[in-house]
Amino acid sequence: MPSRVFLARPHSGSVVPQSERSATHAMDEKYGMLTIGSSPACSLLALAFNSCVAACRNGKYDYFALLHSDVAADADWIGTLIDDINSVGADIIHAPCAMKDSRGLTSTVLSANTTWRTLRNMSLEELRDMPRVFTSEDTDGEILLPNTGCLLMRCNTWFMEEWRGFWMNDWIEKVDGIWKGKVISEDYMLGMDAYNAGQIVACSRNVETLHFDGNTSYPVKTRTSKEELCPT
Repeated sequence: MPSRVFLARPHSGSVVPQSERSATHAMDEKYGMLTIGSSPACSLLALAFNSCVAACRNGKYDYFALLHSDVAADADWIGTLIDDINSVGADIIHAPCAMKDSRGLTSTVLSANTTWRTLRNMSLEELRDMPRVFTSEDTDGEILLPNTGCLLMRCNTWFMEEWRGFWMNDWIEKVDGIWKGKVISEDYMLGMDAYNAGQIVACSRNVETLHFDGNTSYPVKTRTSKEELCPT
């Protein structure tokens, strides 16, 4: 059955051209109808995201998709994520994005519990050893926390009524006698909220991404072919 998908495009003032192309070519028409939401520039991250969630809730959609303004992905990435979310019966699925540095880490995180003390970013090397589509069941029971850079969620009852939306957890604490600012970002709060609500979170290695920092891009490549990563 064709799906109705809302693609959120929050930004703080600029969008890389590759991300724009990835939004334009996000879903083959055989999957249904795609609505690309427009939002004003906003430096308040959670507010920008939640404005998009509100627009989706005010319509009639089967899926809520999110692509960050500095992230690019394969053509038809939404179609791939629709296939993958259904293949494992998940409620939320994401494609991994590389961190903007040389450590070889992704923004896909595993946590042993909900105390916030055990967050661990999965490495690119670790990711390559995972199934093409995996959930927490494939991670020795750890909680799988998604990144929101390239994301798809079902617009089910939890999304429409129970989920409070994106938010960040900020605080100050003293570590070894030194005060430090702490934050749990909106994507990992989404993962914890989903876990506490019994929602299934999945990660797809079938979508490749580029994460841009100025003119530098950090890829997550999982295929051996020489296909163009992003539509041109």
